[in-house]
Amino acid sequence: MTTKTKPNKSAADRRSPQHGRGVRHADKRWGRLLVTPTVVLLVIVGIVPLVYSIWASFVTHNLRADGNAFVGVDNYVTVLTDPVFRRNLLFTFLIAAVVTIVEVGLALALALILSQRSKAWRRIMIPLIVAPMFISGVVVGQIWRLFVARTFGPLNYYLGLLTGTDVTIDWLATTPWNMITIAVADVWQWTALAFLIIFAGLTGMDQQVLEAAEVDGASKWNRLRFITLPLIAPALATATFFRYADALRMYDKIVALTGGGPGRATSTISFYLVEKGFSGSFNLALSAAASWIFIILISLMFYRVIQRRVLS
Repeated sequence: MTTKTKPNKSAADRRSPQHGRGVRHADKRWGRLLVTPTVVLLVIVGIVPLVYSIWASFVTHNLRADGNAFVGVDNYVTVLTDPVFRRNLLFTFLIAAVVTIVEVGLALALALILSQRSKAWRRIMIPLIVAPMFISGVVVGQIWRLFVARTFGPLNYYLGLLTGTDVTIDWLATTPWNMITIAVADVWQWTALAFLIIFAGLTGMDQQVLEAAEVDGASKWNRLRFITLPLIAPALATATFFRYADALRMYDKIVALTGGGPGRATSTISFYLVEKGFSGSFNLALSAAASWIFIILISLMFYRVIQRRVLS
């Protein structure tokens, strides 16, 4: 008769299921404790102002008057019927569309050119292209303000040398030159962002596809049109999305260049929100309502684009 001996269990094997569950519960408690400061910070910085702005848009919230009476959608009606709001909204969408199209197109051209150059050439050119992106928007505005100054700015001087006449264009107070100046300043600063996104898409593309097309006799234009552009379409879409969303918030360069003038010719929605909420009437209710109208319009626009181009 043989007897079976049970193998000796290690300390880990002798642990009860309750011990394992206790360890897991302790890990979860530590995890919650470590995440709590981040959650609290997000609530204070993000959720509280969001809820506050929603509440302010439905009451008479004015820093110069006491009381916060509920007025329903009256603030939204006031903003929507304000011709200044509609004019600023139109200029915001227009200037954002113009600079985005130019920046993405210029970034694509630069990325295509540099993708064909040597690594040594890229090391020199890429830092020069990216450098303006790290300059403050106010500083960029001041640089271009000095460059296009009517009396002592170098732009009018060199234009005069080229044309042989005395050029005295007031680039900051005359329409459409003031809009062109704002667009050029933004393109000079933010083409780098679109360039980095598109260049990353180009360098990550499968080069064997292009080589096979070249062997088959495809021209450069056909390779660009039917191979390169479709393959980097996600990068182009990403660059366009980020630049347009950021251009809609344009404020600092315009403050430094034109101050929103002459009159309100170059005022964006940001100017309207600041004017209503923090200067002049100090009416935070109208500013909150205008900001939510703007947010809803942008959300609907991007939703339609994503639904049509991405989800389909």
